This record gives sequence, structure tokens and C-alpha cells, in this order.
Amino acid sequence: MTGRDAHIAGDLALGGPDEATVSVLYISGYGRSGSTVVDIALGQFPGVFGAGELGNLPRHVWANNEYCACGAQVRECDLWSDIVEAWLEGEPPGTMAHYARLCNRFEALRDPLQLMGVGAWSPSFREYARLTHRLFAAIQRITGCRVIVDSSKNPMRAIALSRMKHIDLSLVHLMRDGRGVAWSMMKTHSVDPKAGVQRPVGGAPALRTAHRWIAFNILTEIAARRLGAKRSVRLRYEDFTEDAQAALGPVLAMIGATTDAAETPDLVEFSADHQVAGSRIRMGGPLRIARDTSWEAGMPKEDRKRVQRRAGWMLRRYGYC
Repeated sequence: MTGRDAHIAGDLALGGPDEATVSVLYISGYGRSGSTVVDIALGQFPGVFGAGELGNLPRHVWANNEYCACGAQVRECDLWSDIVEAWLEGEPPGTMAHYARLCNRFEALRDPLQLMGVGAWSPSFREYARLTHRLFAAIQRITGCRVIVDSSKNPMRAIALSRMKHIDLSLVHLMRDGRGVAWSMMKTHSVDPKAGVQRPVGGAPALRTAHRWIAFNILTEIAARRLGAKRSVRLRYEDFTEDAQAALGPVLAMIGATTDAAETPDLVEFSADHQVAGSRIRMGGPLRIARDTSWEAGMPKEDRKRVQRRAGWMLRRYGYC
């Protein structure tokens, strides 16, 4: 037995606080669908902490010392430095990189074996689950919040989380009109770390986005079916931007975070807190929810037709056509 395996075996044998169930609200869907602003909005409610794209913390956020939404680099952020210290306390050196490799393995989008759960009973998956739970538990302990929002979007991460014994998982299937998503993905953004853009993004052909939009939504539906109707909610970006309070109502009821009138935020103007990774809007100061309809006038007709031809059946399924 290796030193790492011995540590895991001891941790599992001892039980204790690390095995307490943690409530996680996962936002799944495709990019450019408003997940960051939904994450931030949910974090305005008492007892809910919007963590941002938590799946990227071990992959590149911590290693590259990227910016937290509070404006500090993540290693200098008092909150995240405390969380990571609590998470990795007593763990062997190199655990962060090791966990990133496990995330890449068990959250792989193109691996049908992970979709079917092959390997979910393996020692590697148990370690992945243990470290994932420890991370959520550390966030809960440091923030004092009952529900942790993870807006990583990757549906395979949602499916993996659904297989973890001590994660009480709820899921938001966030969707946006695929034509608007494709138009947004066609735009480019240059690297600007302080503005939350860590690498060049955008410039994707409309047809490629249509294929991926379909795939991500199908996989998210699979994740939702695993959890059942009481633990999953569909949320359309367009409905959220029209009336955020009404659109979030079923989500808040699902996680038991409904509040009385005195505690309910108005969501007219609000600010990001400590989201790690996500859209650059988290770095831009106070937010006002507004629907982006630029694709309706700006998207070239041929690109719009390509998306409609390929994804028309799903656009109709979600009420967009």
C-alpha cells in the first residue's frame, strides 16, 4: 500500500466530519448561456455560496494564480486560501495536481465508459470522490453556507457528482437559444487576466457550436434523469433575464433556500463575490440582469440557418422555434 493509499484508507476508516453530507447545486449546460450570472444571483440568497466554475480550481485556477471575482488573485484571496488550506490539510504533497488528473479522467466528455459508470467502483474513483467531498466540505465550513453552487457546466461532472455518497446533489439544466449561443461563440476575446479572460476565447464556427450545444444538453438531460424530477430544474436563460425572481423560484424551492420578503434580494443590481473561473462579467463590478439579443440582428443569415438545420429539433424541444 502506497503512502497516498494508506492516507485514504485511514481517512475512510476514521469517518467523522469529512463524511457529513454536503448540499451542492450544480449548474449544467453549454457555455455562453448565463451560468456565471445565475451563479452570482443565487449567491445573493442567505445560506447559498456561489463558488463559480469549481471544476477549474484544480485544473488551472490555483496553478496559474488566476483572479477571484473579489479582484484578488486566488492565492491572495483570504477566502480561497483558507478553503484550499482546509481542503488539503493532512494531504500528501502534489494532491492538487493529482486531483486535477482525476477530474480529467472522470469528467471526460468523450469517454462513454465514464457515462456508463465503468470505473465508478474503482479505488481511483473513490479517491476522486473523497477529495471532491473534502473540497465541498471545506467550502461549507469556511463560508458557513448550507448550499454550494458549482457552475462548472460540464454534464459529465454532474454525472460523476451524482455517484458520490456524501454529496446531496441538485441540478439546474441551464439552456439558452442555440442560435444566440453560436453567435456569442463566434465572437473573440483577447487574453486579459485581470478582466477574467485567461486565454483567447471565441471564434468557433456556428456549426461546431450547434453540435456541442446538442451534446451538452443531451448529457445534461441524462444527468437530470439520474437525479429525478424532484432534484433537477430546467432554467431558460431568456426566462431568467425576463424575471429573475420568478425563474429562480423553483430552483430555490428545490434546495430549500426560499426566504421571506425581508431576506429576499431584489436582484436589480448586485455584485459578484468569490466566484473562481467563469465569464468575465464576474470581474466587471455591479451587475444588472439584461438579455443579450444581439444575435437576432447581428448573426449572419447563413450561420443562423446552419444552426437551425442541425439543431432545429432541440430548439423546438426547448420552445425556441
